[in-house]
Amino acid sequence: ALLSLERYEEALTIFDQALKIQKNPYDAHTAQKNKALTLLQLEKYEESVEWYEKALEWNEKVIKDISQNWCNRGYALYCSKNYDEAIKSNDKALEYTPKNGLIFYSKACCYSLQNKVELALDNLKKAISLDSEIKKSAKTDSDFDNIRSDERFQAIVGTEFNVEAVQQFFNEALKNYDDQQIVYVGDLGTSVESSIDLQNGRAS
Repeated sequence: ALLSLERYEEALTIFDQALKIQKNPYDAHTAQKNKALTLLQLEKYEESVEWYEKALEWNEKVIKDISQNWCNRGYALYCSKNYDEAIKSNDKALEYTPKNGLIFYSKACCYSLQNKVELALDNLKKAISLDSEIKKSAKTDSDFDNIRSDERFQAIVGTEFNVEAVQQFFNEALKNYDDQQIVYVGDLGTSVESSIDLQNGRAS
């Protein structure tokens, strides 16, 4: 009422008092943004900016909380194998935090479990583009077992060449075989062929 009457100094006093006594976060937020608006009307621009920033901090926290609640709801639905509703819940979360890679990852898991390969791959690709660490989880997540052999999935998550594992394999082979050759093909983006002379322990 005081703002509409342009009694800004009085309004400012009221909002300051409210900020001192308010325990409810929403009411405090309302006082913050109203104080910012009052300061703007009084042409106290620097102070107005300061209070708008405080109000925006609260907004950002609320947005994250809402997104997390939708995510948690989606996870509960996923655990109950209600994948369609879980996806819808994740879509709601993305309305608040559209650059959260984990939400796209959750959707990819649900689509994979439904054997909706294209949608699973598309959402997994988006997830990794937003958070490259997600790639590590995807490589071993059983939710992707039914699409793991798909070349597109392998291209998205990447293929790691484990030198130690290969060396261990050949060491074991040398212990158990004589006068034989093992030929192996490794995938490092191109085919690599090597043979091992087990009798002499040489690669050729």
